Amino acid sequence: MPVERLKEANQNAVLIAGRLMLAAATTAPQHGGAGVMEGCLVYGDDEVEDIAGKLEELSTEKKQWDESFRREANMVRESQAVLFLGCFRSYDPFGGACGRCLGEQGEPKDGTKCVKFRETPKLTDAPFPGPVCSFRIADLGYSVGSALWIAARLFIDTRPKFPVGLAGMKLGFLPRCKFIVGLPLSITPKSPFDDVLADPDFTKQHLIERIERIWPIFRSVQGTLGG
Repeated sequence: MPVERLKEANQNAVLIAGRLMLAAATTAPQHGGAGVMEGCLVYGDDEVEDIAGKLEELSTEKKQWDESFRREANMVRESQAVLFLGCFRSYDPFGGACGRCLGEQGEPKDGTKCVKFRETPKLTDAPFPGPVCSFRIADLGYSVGSALWIAARLFIDTRPKFPVGLAGMKLGFLPRCKFIVGLPLSITPKSPFDDVLADPDFTKQHLIERIERIWPIFRSVQGTLGG
């Protein structure tokens, strides 16, 4: 009789949940009814470790990223999969002349909507080179929200993470997207995204190694005392 043990069942459940989250993200409302979102589900020990390793690599690029990116690398290592959702039309303005980019919009009759956005050079030293169209990013937000709604109802632990999305962009998971959000997915008794330790170096593996070092001393003391 086929038997699926807990670890295997949870891994399969994470993948099913991730696919349902991707489906929900796809059907989320979009301005003008035109999709702006691409996504992918990354799983496997080596692939997840690649994401965590990239986060650690990125943590050295800016001082303010150091501890936060390394903490998120620890979270990723305790996840079974990572869902990436990105916007591939962030540089394609919606054309609503909304003014959110704070620039002159031109006259619609001249076909010059979103003039300031189109003429502003993209930043070269930013993780997500802006400016980006806020309409398009709002659409991505609807997709992320829909995915999180599914995760909550399936009792899958997850959080939307900017650094994880940046790591996914650097690894080329969504090559058309210039703005990506990463959602690590986990099924464990304790969510890796809650009560996160401030010190990114104090991990579960670090604690195990410390216990292993003192265990012989503890055993000797207990043996001497007849414990």
